[in-house]
Amino acid sequence: MTSHPTYILPTHFRVSYEVNEAIAKIKEFIDNYEVPVPYEINYNKGIFKIAYFHKTWFNGEINIYKNRTEDTLVIECNRLSGDAFEFHKLYKKLRNYFDPVNYPLSDQIFNFEPKPLPDDLIIPLTESEAEKAIIPIINMTKLDSYNRQNAADVICDMTRQEELFVYIKKFNLIETIFDLSTNNFDHITKTFAMHSLLNLSRHSEFVNEILKEENTYNLINIMKQVNKGSYETAPYRRAAAEIVYCLMYKNPSNFINIVGTNNIEKYLDKSIDMDDNIIKGLLRDTKYIL
Repeated sequence: MTSHPTYILPTHFRVSYEVNEAIAKIKEFIDNYEVPVPYEINYNKGIFKIAYFHKTWFNGEINIYKNRTEDTLVIECNRLSGDAFEFHKLYKKLRNYFDPVNYPLSDQIFNFEPKPLPDDLIIPLTESEAEKAIIPIINMTKLDSYNRQNAADVICDMTRQEELFVYIKKFNLIETIFDLSTNNFDHITKTFAMHSLLNLSRHSEFVNEILKEENTYNLINIMKQVNKGSYETAPYRRAAAEIVYCLMYKNPSNFINIVGTNNIEKYLDKSIDMDDNIIKGLLRDTKYIL
């Protein structure tokens, strides 16, 4: 563990804990957070690296420092990239977890949700307007990493809104989603893409679109990405495992016919040495379907 740095971010607080106690408490906090948060720990330096993904995303660190002037520890949360609101939400909840008396939570901040638009303000897009809105998003997926990430984010948001399903079908966005999820892109792009496919695989109307013979290569590629990896890639690897489970649950015979029995057997064998409990559970549940 390192000593107090020259400059420390405002998102910090002090605690009267032993180092091992603080590490254990942070680990307990993350393990029981409201959504699964993949992380890795550097015990020597007292650093937690985290990769949050739930509709939005951020990458960050939780650092533990020795205080220079007092017999206390400084816990600093550092957002490296991504959504600032969700990062501050986690930081404030961690602070409260250590000291609920001095750092109470405000329900008003965390439970805020804008009211939906009145029906009379919701106007369906015309075919021309839809084309002008969606074609540029598809084109953005072919540009640099920054544009690709933003396009994948927008597409992922579309897959959560049933009223937009008609445009997903019309512009064949499943093909774009497969392209983003199976190519060697950055982990943020792939996470949005995998969750897009996961959202659609939960809806019966898209299962047959996904389970087409022409998608054999893409589906096998999705299965191959369910493996061991870093904390940063865990969100998309877990999503890939859930996609396979959803498709097997909704149409097992069709899924097996498309990807082949041998590929299914190899896929399920991954549970033997899988170190991610969420993926291991999804592999187990998929096996039960057979």
